[in-house]
Amino acid sequence: MENINSGGKRIAIVTYALNTGGVSTFIEDLSEIFENEGFQTDIYTTEKKGDYFYTLKNKGKFLHNIRFDLLKWIPFGRIIHSIFCGFLIRMRNYNAVFLVHSYAAHHSLFLYRNRTLVFSVIQNTERNVVKLGCRFPDLLDGIICVSRNIYDSVVLTIKDGKCFLIENSIHLPSDEKYSCMRKPLDNKAKVLYLGRLDNWQKGVLKIPDILQELLNISCEIDMTIVGSGNDKEELMKRIYEIGLQKSVHFMDAVPRNKVDDLFAEHHVFLMPSNFEGLPFTLMEAMSWGCVPVASELKGVTDYCVDPGINGFLIPPDDIKGFAGAISKIILSREKWSRMSRASREKALSNFSIDKMKGKYINLINRSNKKKIHHIGILSIFRMYSLKEIFPYQVIIFTKRMMRKIKVGKII
Repeated sequence: MENINSGGKRIAIVTYALNTGGVSTFIEDLSEIFENEGFQTDIYTTEKKGDYFYTLKNKGKFLHNIRFDLLKWIPFGRIIHSIFCGFLIRMRNYNAVFLVHSYAAHHSLFLYRNRTLVFSVIQNTERNVVKLGCRFPDLLDGIICVSRNIYDSVVLTIKDGKCFLIENSIHLPSDEKYSCMRKPLDNKAKVLYLGRLDNWQKGVLKIPDILQELLNISCEIDMTIVGSGNDKEELMKRIYEIGLQKSVHFMDAVPRNKVDDLFAEHHVFLMPSNFEGLPFTLMEAMSWGCVPVASELKGVTDYCVDPGINGFLIPPDDIKGFAGAISKIILSREKWSRMSRASREKALSNFSIDKMKGKYINLINRSNKKKIHHIGILSIFRMYSLKEIFPYQVIIFTKRMMRKIKVGKII
């Protein structure tokens, strides 16, 4: 294939919504990578805009929201919506398209031009996310996995050389900025949680139990919990019940340019997640010398953390383990300083955005177009199942009711 840099230089990144968090951070960074190489980069949301949409728009990004509102309520609405998305992308004649967890974009692959490179990006190990990212591999030029864990699970089923491991990376703070802003461990240690307040993935309802265990071993800390989500109210309630409301401070999600201040003034980063892709917050914390105590997730957190050297990895349900690791770090200033330096050194040597940049540019320059597909009625039958006939809101309502019945909320 002719080097893509010699052609029209148009890239599209398509996702379901731009919510504050790792996926939006990745999309922003990926768009900057291609923009710096001279590509016009368009970002699409196919379900809702999300709270980070206008943040990116105010930064001068080219954003488009393909609305789904009315189509949610009519039969065949999801099919109509995805076909509309496909034709829109086809008409704009992109050199390459990156699909990040967008149902509509994945289910309109048959409409894309044969000469358009199309890559699916899988950002976490959640079953439905992986299933969507791996659908219709013959219509994809590649499936990009952002962590070893994701890659190892995907490569078992996609065996034609289309799987690529490209780990997420970050913008590293300069040595000058780090030296100026990094706060030492002087008096009471400060622990930080930063992320979505969601217990299913992030395990945030473990935090009160971890704090209670720290109290039991007479280890006092100040903690800051930053983020928003469905479980925020329950988390605040549990913090109040154990009487730690004066030691735990809640903040809503902060702008990306303010996150550095939080990492620089805290000493320990707590991440009790149940599953992840490759979390930006973990890498960013380490780049600021904020020592991580994170869940042990094979092929994910062990890529970042060397236990006992620059942090600790704990089995996700080991509450005493999390508390014990935090106490080991903060009860010795010398140990914290040593691990803090080691965290930053690991980040400097492994997490630079330049690594990710080179891999993405090389990927689109080396990819060869092999797939040939044609628009036809058979393509529609292949892409959609019978459930797409029903209004999307009816499907969602039914799933929620079945979930409530399953957990005993409705008898």
